[in-house]
Amino acid sequence: MRCILASILFLIVNSSRSQGGFNSRIVSQISISHVSKAFFETSDGNYFAAGISYDTLNGQSFGRIVTMGLNSNGQLQWIKKIGSKQFQYIDNSFSSRTFFKLNNYIYQTGIVKDSNNKYKGVLIKFDLNGDTIWQKIFLDPNKDLIPQMCANSVDGGFLITGFFQDFINQTQPGLLIKTDANGNELWRKEIHKAVPDVMDGKGIIQDSATKKIIIVGYQYKYTATDFNSFDNLLILDSLGNVIQQLSNTIGVTEDIIQTKDKNLVVVGGTIGSDTSRSFIYKFNINSPSQKIWQNFEFGSPTYVNYFSCLRELKNGDLLIAGSYDTSMLITGIQQGLNRITRLNSSGTLISNRFYKYSNHDSTNCTSQILSLEIDSKGGWLTSTKINCSSFLNPFHFTKYDSTGCDSSAAYCATANLVGIQKVNRDNSDLCIFPNPAQDQVQIQFSNAEIQKFNHFQIFNSIGQVIREEEIDLTNNKVLLSTKELPNGIYILTFNANTEGRIVKKLVISR
Repeated sequence: MRCILASILFLIVNSSRSQGGFNSRIVSQISISHVSKAFFETSDGNYFAAGISYDTLNGQSFGRIVTMGLNSNGQLQWIKKIGSKQFQYIDNSFSSRTFFKLNNYIYQTGIVKDSNNKYKGVLIKFDLNGDTIWQKIFLDPNKDLIPQMCANSVDGGFLITGFFQDFINQTQPGLLIKTDANGNELWRKEIHKAVPDVMDGKGIIQDSATKKIIIVGYQYKYTATDFNSFDNLLILDSLGNVIQQLSNTIGVTEDIIQTKDKNLVVVGGTIGSDTSRSFIYKFNINSPSQKIWQNFEFGSPTYVNYFSCLRELKNGDLLIAGSYDTSMLITGIQQGLNRITRLNSSGTLISNRFYKYSNHDSTNCTSQILSLEIDSKGGWLTSTKINCSSFLNPFHFTKYDSTGCDSSAAYCATANLVGIQKVNRDNSDLCIFPNPAQDQVQIQFSNAEIQKFNHFQIFNSIGQVIREEEIDLTNNKVLLSTKELPNGIYILTFNANTEGRIVKKLVISR
């Protein structure tokens, strides 16, 4: 399959770096849209990035898979593309991790559309230079076949999940394909359920001990005409026969991993008009209906609040990526934040960090982390799909150090840098949003004891107190004007005479 090199693509690269990491934004002049899909470390200081671009030729647009090599500064070293108008690769906006790395190869599962507008599935093996080793095609003569995630099986082959789209019968059964190590199909399952017969697979894994296959995603419940979307947990035997189908809440499960203790952890988000919440829970394969622990309390319920992917750190902590948007409820303009949350192995919150990477505050922008990986030094690697209305959105790849520092002062500064004393109270009880902010923020808390912390101070970046007052916290939320604050980083402290202080960082960005 022919590859088109960077020398004839006229790529514009915008990369910023600090000691902690880098942000790399890449735009092709022949593309009308870019979707970041994957970001891996290949060796110390070298990275493999991938996504889908929609290119134009003779006035027609079509999708291509793009593979890229980045150096330790986030600068583009090479780029290759595959795809054509007759065989175009399609971005599935409902899936997250479509690429995965195994040994010294990168694998991708996804959708292609042929010249007859037929949707097929593919599994592609790339080397670390972005060259295609092989590509396998999966099709159904009567239905569209939509893969969404691939994982390695315990016998060295691959497992692919997703769904079949059957427009004739108005059903959407689940998909499971088993292949050998070279991607050749061994068998497939079309997984049906009672009416409404709609489900999908967004994440898949095989338990190493029992060889059971676990698929997560969503399913419809109730009736064919009056239904709602619930998370879906499917337990199957090694031949793809359904053992159990479970559901926990209204919502969607996005990703699943197996931790070092051989238990399983899944993440996703509930669905509501303006009250969505992220969720995570842990279970054992032998008793999936009984949760070891679960948590739905990651920020206040808001317009966008969900987890998309997760990884386990070497010390057993869990790192989870997702999206969070509070601006829509306040300003009517959607401004999604990336969120990276860290929990210990018992599900207790360690930290929540929020990042804003869209540059257009006056228009609707969504920001979705579609992959999260850990590098050899414990740093974090993310690929972010940024979609701002009426703008050409770039590929966006971010490297963070192990503290969450990327390339910008806004996300690398901490309270210690401005002389604030160490926090001596868990500050997860108090939330400030939107953050970054413009002219107003909302302070909200979930613990009534926070009412005592009513002595309020704002410090600038050199540690000077620029605002100090008593605030009324008798209600569970307070609106705070920030119109007088120039763009920059500020430290907010909430003090109580006998119980210490709560410290929050605020970024003003207009």
